[in-house]
Amino acid sequence: MFKDINLLINNKTYNIIAKDMSDLELMLLITSYIFVPYTPKISQESFNNLVNVAKTYDNALENIWCLGMNYDCRGYDYNLLDDFFVNSKNIRYLGEYISCVNQVNQETIVNKIINNVDKGFIKQIL
Repeated sequence: MFKDINLLINNKTYNIIAKDMSDLELMLLITSYIFVPYTPKISQESFNNLVNVAKTYDNALENIWCLGMNYDCRGYDYNLLDDFFVNSKNIRYLGEYISCVNQVNQETIVNKIINNVDKGFIKQIL
């Protein structure tokens, strides 16, 4: 089965179709997997659009975490994701994001949490 998925994902037609998908359709395709070995190549602007669409869709935390996993270490700026997970104040997903996404800068996250100045949130983290 994995061989069949690789054939699909590396197929020229798949890449053309992916480019023609709406941001919502592409976000749903990518986030239906925790990790897709070959995600469609997109610009930083398209990546940001996917994150913003995911913010307003069901299961935003899970979908944005999956986007982070799927595009990890591929040169994208993750500032929108950092802000989203800190502002969500969801300890579980923030922890998953920090521990599973390699390119996350933990010092940046800590600074954002401190700048958030929510003592209750900081106590929960500790």
